[in-house]
Amino acid sequence: MRTQEDAIIHDCFSFLEKSNKHTNLVMAAIYYRRNKRNAVDVVACAENPTRTVKVAFDPYKDTAVNQRVCNDNFQYLEEGYQILYMPIETHLSQWNDINNKSPEHKDGLQKYLHYCHQHGISKNLIDSLTASNITDIMPMLHEINCDYAIITSMDIEKISIVIGYNPNALLPYVVWECDVNRKYGYRNGSYCSTKKGAVNAFNSRCREHVDRTLNMKSSCLISRKEKGDHER
Repeated sequence: MRTQEDAIIHDCFSFLEKSNKHTNLVMAAIYYRRNKRNAVDVVACAENPTRTVKVAFDPYKDTAVNQRVCNDNFQYLEEGYQILYMPIETHLSQWNDINNKSPEHKDGLQKYLHYCHQHGISKNLIDSLTASNITDIMPMLHEINCDYAIITSMDIEKISIVIGYNPNALLPYVVWECDVNRKYGYRNGSYCSTKKGAVNAFNSRCREHVDRTLNMKSSCLISRKEKGDHER
């Protein structure tokens, strides 16, 4: 069953394809947001191969694709839009732009970095799909949850163990676990009054997950071996 998001993407591509004037434009990004009337605002951005022409359009309101100039992508994110569609080529351009100049829209940049984090857009992925060697921008991400800045993390399979710090909190340190992409939020918080306590809680939580992972994988290997021996 096609979702509303799928329908928006389809309508944006269809609108661009039907344009007779800009046949060389390709879709660079699609943004959407819910407005106060609970309707959907859409901004689709298209550009030519050299990125010298960039236009924005709404397939439900505009009559042509060349009526508006595409704004800074981060500006749309600051205005409450979410990324609905963005091909890897646009991510490559975004990362190059960020590396070459400091973006004007700082909050929008952070929203974009969070999107990349949640959707697995990384240096390795971009390099592998575009034959590039781009400078990693993810260290620019300011990860914050409940006013605690995430200051370190450890990834174990699909789980991350993180330490958060808030100097103004009664208990300034917290250890959480979450998915690597942070998709389902932070959970099982252990709040600590000292850095030493946080480090101990962090190490303990990491060991628990490592032990659990090793035990699970060992059990799987033993089961496979026993099954193979039985079949022989």
